[in-house]
Amino acid sequence: PREVLKEITANNYSKAESIRLLRTIAPRYTALVDEHYAVDESVKRNPKDNRQWANPSLLPLPKGTGKLRIYCLYGVMDENSTEVGYHYQVDSRELDTALPIAISHTTAGDLKDGIRTSFGDGSVPLVSLGYMCAKWQTGEHNPYKARVVIREKSPHTDASGSFLTDNPVDVLRGGGRSASHVEILGNDEILADVLRVVAGDDLPNDVFTDIMELSQKVPLR
Repeated sequence: PREVLKEITANNYSKAESIRLLRTIAPRYTALVDEHYAVDESVKRNPKDNRQWANPSLLPLPKGTGKLRIYCLYGVMDENSTEVGYHYQVDSRELDTALPIAISHTTAGDLKDGIRTSFGDGSVPLVSLGYMCAKWQTGEHNPYKARVVIREKSPHTDASGSFLTDNPVDVLRGGGRSASHVEILGNDEILADVLRVVAGDDLPNDVFTDIMELSQKVPLR
């Protein structure tokens, strides 16, 4: 009913509320997700449930030998680089469809055309990139004290935002200093870090964002 749709689009939703909403408006999709992943906060932790293995907020890191190290390497671009939220509204043009809801074109505050942006790698928000790594560093979900290292990479650009390279191929692919989601695979510093880890070097943290503070604001469950 139209009244229900208006109520849905008039509210902000927490993670748990969003999951409940999806179960209501997309039951077949959420049933398929539930077959393979445990995303509900009410799920009881069970290491034997393979649906939970892909959810690090449910299960802690496995028992290690004392030599286990985890390196979290990711890029972070500016605060307008990554979509982190959306503002929806009832689309009067689609009232005859099963779900007549669309992203609005609202531009106000930190919303631009109905989209909220923040720091990230252009695809994944910062809090998703580094959240669990930061939690593991503080000992949460890391009962055997595995060493966790976070190394963030920023894109190297000039004042105009152009990458510092004269190679036209690098310009197309972001160059050796790109920090975006895919192009970071060619980042010179990332490749150097991987080689150093493989060679047995013990790398230090290199964090320039507030991911540690962010991780403390967001509970695991």
